[in-house]
Amino acid sequence: MFQSIKKAFQKANPIGRLFIPNVKTIVLAYVLLLLFVLRSSIDGFLLKHIGSYITDFYSLLSNNCLVNWATTISLTIVSVALVKRHIDKNKQYGWTIIISLFFILYLLIDDSWTWALTPVWISYKTLLIIILLAFFSCGCWHLWQLIMNTPRAIECNKGNAIGFAVTTTRESLQETGWQSYVENLVSKLLDTDLSNESFAVGVSGVWGSGKTTFLKAVEQDLHRKVYLLTFNPWNGESASQISNDFFETLVSGLSVSSNQRKIINRYAKLLSQVDVLQPHAKLFETVLEGISPSIAEAKEQAEKVIASMPLPVVVVIDDLDRLEGAELMAVLKLIRITANFKNLIFIVAYDKGYIANALQGVGGEEFLKKVIPLEICLPDYESNIREFHLYSELKRGLDDKAILKEIENDIFRGALNHKVSYYLPTFRDVKRFANLFCLDINSFIRTNSLSEISVRDFFFVELLHYYDVKAYEYLKTRPSALIPRASKEGKPMYSYMSPGTITGVKKYEELDKKKQEILEKYGEGFADILWMLFGSTAIEENNQIRYPVNFSKYFSFRINNDQISLSEFEDFINITDTTIIDSKIKEYCRGKNPKHNSLYYHLISQSLDPNDRQQAFNIIYSLIELWKYYRFAIDDIGKALLDKKAFKAPGTVVDAFRDAVMAQIGTKTTHIASGIQMLLTALVEYDFIDQGGEGGGHVEYASVISEDILRELSEANFMSVLGDRSIPIQELTDKNTHFHQFVKLAVAKVGWDYDYDNETIEYKRSLLVGILKDIYAGKDNSAGLQSFFNNLDPRPQDDDDYVFPEEAFDEEVSSNITRIFGNNWGFRDFKEFIKTAFAGHIDEVNACLKRLNRDPIIEEAEG
Repeated sequence: MFQSIKKAFQKANPIGRLFIPNVKTIVLAYVLLLLFVLRSSIDGFLLKHIGSYITDFYSLLSNNCLVNWATTISLTIVSVALVKRHIDKNKQYGWTIIISLFFILYLLIDDSWTWALTPVWISYKTLLIIILLAFFSCGCWHLWQLIMNTPRAIECNKGNAIGFAVTTTRESLQETGWQSYVENLVSKLLDTDLSNESFAVGVSGVWGSGKTTFLKAVEQDLHRKVYLLTFNPWNGESASQISNDFFETLVSGLSVSSNQRKIINRYAKLLSQVDVLQPHAKLFETVLEGISPSIAEAKEQAEKVIASMPLPVVVVIDDLDRLEGAELMAVLKLIRITANFKNLIFIVAYDKGYIANALQGVGGEEFLKKVIPLEICLPDYESNIREFHLYSELKRGLDDKAILKEIENDIFRGALNHKVSYYLPTFRDVKRFANLFCLDINSFIRTNSLSEISVRDFFFVELLHYYDVKAYEYLKTRPSALIPRASKEGKPMYSYMSPGTITGVKKYEELDKKKQEILEKYGEGFADILWMLFGSTAIEENNQIRYPVNFSKYFSFRINNDQISLSEFEDFINITDTTIIDSKIKEYCRGKNPKHNSLYYHLISQSLDPNDRQQAFNIIYSLIELWKYYRFAIDDIGKALLDKKAFKAPGTVVDAFRDAVMAQIGTKTTHIASGIQMLLTALVEYDFIDQGGEGGGHVEYASVISEDILRELSEANFMSVLGDRSIPIQELTDKNTHFHQFVKLAVAKVGWDYDYDNETIEYKRSLLVGILKDIYAGKDNSAGLQSFFNNLDPRPQDDDDYVFPEEAFDEEVSSNITRIFGNNWGFRDFKEFIKTAFAGHIDEVNACLKRLNRDPIIEEAEG
């Protein structure tokens, strides 16, 4: 009884303990109260009844200085002891209240409470008040500390917090089909004959298979039908402690008299005094061999107590496989020998494989059979039960209905649902994964950034996190080793397939040998998850993990400092003022946490809306503006802008494109003008490469952004750089001049063909040939004629004896011409330019062409 009160006191609320004095405090307070009451009422009580017999004694108490000193010193010692206890680590607060009650009592009664003689020349009333004030001050200080240190509820900025899943609901058990099996087991147990000895039932199952859930269902059915006790042997620190804990659990859980309790406790005490763990090999040869008669007698008496219970006594022991060595043997000894009482049933749950292995030295599985006569395995159930159970746990752990709806539609109602069973083979796996998923996805919920990720993708990333943390870490740190970078509809992405074959490719066999070795290292499950995340899918959303701009979010559970969120980017591409766009880009590039890379990948990954001219304008304008700060790959920008599959109404995009480029032309530096020129050229090249078939052949140009528009914008850009300057014509072909470097940026590939020797012939075209002819037409450019052609000649001009290989010479001359004018069906653009620019000097032009092994413009100057 006292132990129960003690435990209840220990579990009490700390503030509640303040009003619960311990026994020693109560006794001390009683003595103090008796002393004061007797002393104050000695005239009214003692003298009245005893009279003259104690007159002399009373006089001694009232007037003897020695007695007064002894009383004062005693009271002081008691007071100091109480103050010491008050400041001690294990402080008690009950006496504070009691002494406060003394003070109230003193105020209510009409006695002086003073001695005739006071050794310190003060009344005991004053002394008591001083002591009480000291106690009261200390008590207030400790109470304040107690209140300040009391844990407070954590404030959540997103609704009510939902805790982790701990127990399994009875409804989940019913879905497994176990309920009828449990009822059958319970009915058999209740009808078992326990008149001779106890009975033990083992519930065997692998880790996490649902043994605890099964036991809870059995306990629910046994409720009020038996004395139901739960014993946790793994709380004991040693084998002997396990035996003591068992009998303490047994006594505290039964409605027995004090005498019956003493009988059981006596038996437990005798057991603790001997070596109850005899050599294992002889453990079951004779049950009580070697045990003293007093222990055997004590056991018999204890057994009578258990047998006298009006209902069977059931002891449930879960997680027996947590024990090792001597502790495990101690529990088995309890079940088979020391607690083998009549009217007692043991229900024990364990992993049979683990227990059999731990008992190898004493017979393994055969040894276990001697201890537990009935062993049951959990009935099997359909594989989709775990999916139902997982959804139930997620529903309990998440209050966001949109997430649940997405999970239900994309996972539990699709072809992927049975994949979950593979990764979560037990109920415990389901619960642990549900707790992990709910914790991590709530990081996005609490920061209002759930739209940054695809719930479906995050589900499978977390599934990998739970299933194989090493594979998870590998994917996080080295994605390109498993999933190559590719491009689909202008978006850079990770693909589980070869970059050139985006659709219709099997997920595993076509990866190269190194990737296969990596996947085999982590198992087939890893490959399946990669396929779900990066394989072929009809879902195309900007927040998917397959897009590199989103990849890190799925592992950091937040938007990193160097990233731009999808919602922030959405606001950015809808800005209507270019000055604000310029300011934002400058901030992204030059801010405390530069975000230029994130902006770049957002821009090239965004699908253009053909019906949203402002959005298309902002994306194109921003890509060019970004060139002021960082030289990103213009080819990638071109591919992102002009993938024809993204456009349903190209007119809107064309107008937005022209507006965006024109907004940049003439207002920026030469550096950004070079970027614009590269962009325009890349659009031409990408369009032709995209249209090329496997068989080669010339491809007719038919871009969404037409060549006429690209030429128009290219010429406008060139004129903004040229300005009012007059560039000598020889600088066109001089590789060392800035003019030459800028003009060659406008040469684009427009097609290719094969000659009869299977040698590739590339066709190139300059977007600036037309404006160059206009600039140099009608002018006398004869002064630079020789230099113009000399710059195309790869031979040293000051070495007449230098011999250049003929084939190499022709290739070098062709390359020099192509660099500026393109290789357009027999160098047509080049010939037209020189004919226009050097009109009136055709003989000199033909002589220069002959020196370069090129056909003349006309056979005879005057012919």
